[in-house]
Amino acid sequence: MKFSDSKISYSKQDEIWKEFCSILSEMKTTDEVFRFLKDLLNRQERLMIARRLHIAYLLFQGLDYKQIAQQIKTGKNTITKVSKLLKFGRNGYKKAIKRLEKNNKNIDKKIKNYYH
Repeated sequence: MKFSDSKISYSKQDEIWKEFCSILSEMKTTDEVFRFLKDLLNRQERLMIARRLHIAYLLFQGLDYKQIAQQIKTGKNTITKVSKLLKFGRNGYKKAIKRLEKNNKNIDKKIKNYYH
């Protein structure tokens, strides 16, 4: 679905986004979030979001663009966008990565298995 975000003010966009985030944060279980996002997003959208988090994690671990591109099979532009947000964003990626590491002790092995 395509739409023009210029027809919605930035403050209204933020309001809608905060409401969406509030709904996610009120869900009680991982399964509840899983089912909601499966209904909301198509397979490509879900994969795109997950890949961005994996790219951020690999950048955080010190891998260079070439290594990440080979491992995840993604373009340099996507890696660059994630890198900029990791460096200059609102620390969302960093907080998510720390939680990811805390919850998944074998995260490096899991990530490698996703793309092979």
